Amino acid sequence: MHNQRRRGVEKDRRRGVYFKRGDAKVYVTGAGFAADRGYRGEDTLKSLEDFWRAYFQRSHARLAGWGQPELMTGLQ
Repeated sequence: MHNQRRRGVEKDRRRGVYFKRGDAKVYVTGAGFAADRGYRGEDTLKSLEDFWRAYFQRSHARLAGWGQPELMTGLQ
């Protein structure tokens, strides 16, 4: 899955999907919920977090909190 994630990030970079977000902090809550089956598995959650962390880093933002399902850090 790691190579697939890397290819997806690279494909988006080539398509120009990334843009500067002004060093924004991004907080995600509810990442563990899946609409069709309750909760996502541990491997899927790790892949999602890694993908979004890389995406926001390339967009000059920072994934400041990752909640699955609850956000365990305070908003800053």
